[in-house]
Amino acid sequence: MRKTLFVFLLLCNVSGFTQSFKTGVNIGIAATQISGDNLGGFNKSGPLLGGFIYREFKKNWSYEIGMQYILKGSRKIPNFDIGDYSRYLLRLHYVEMPFLLNYQYNKFTVFAGLSIGGLLHWNVYNEIGEFPESSDEKRPFKRYELADNFGVSYRISEGINFCVNMSYSLLPVRNHVSGAVWFFNRGQYNESLCVSIRYKFKPDY
Repeated sequence: MRKTLFVFLLLCNVSGFTQSFKTGVNIGIAATQISGDNLGGFNKSGPLLGGFIYREFKKNWSYEIGMQYILKGSRKIPNFDIGDYSRYLLRLHYVEMPFLLNYQYNKFTVFAGLSIGGLLHWNVYNEIGEFPESSDEKRPFKRYELADNFGVSYRISEGINFCVNMSYSLLPVRNHVSGAVWFFNRGQYNESLCVSIRYKFKPDY
């Protein structure tokens, strides 16, 4: 992921950059779950923080490269009414680099693309505390993630957009406990539903 960050910073400093690209920042919340962990629902929430560069190459069309931090994972909330006191909390800290294609229509912009993520750190807990290293829940996650992205944004005012984005891992981020693989289910996958505010800085020219 260090190479990815280096490329992003290099793009931000090349000669004539501000004459070709525009920049922006985004801040939001991600609701996430792990497909394949037998816990349904987007019950894990976490921050989404980052920046992006974009370039308009045709009327209403632009492409975009971003760099962002996102907290993913999974969560099970106890249900005391039925005597269920078990808890589960998985935190996955990622740095992602999305590559998006945008199409603008009036105040709406639809976008799609891919993102490459690098796992910085992760931990997992139950109602007692962190799982021991010998448990199945401590089996390793993949260091990198490849995911698709689809979303839409709405221009609230000049330079400010409200954005909703869905993301799903194209490759498994961790194997099943049993190691079983069948058809398209080859392990566990990240699923994310993000809402954010995106601010586009005005160019200097």
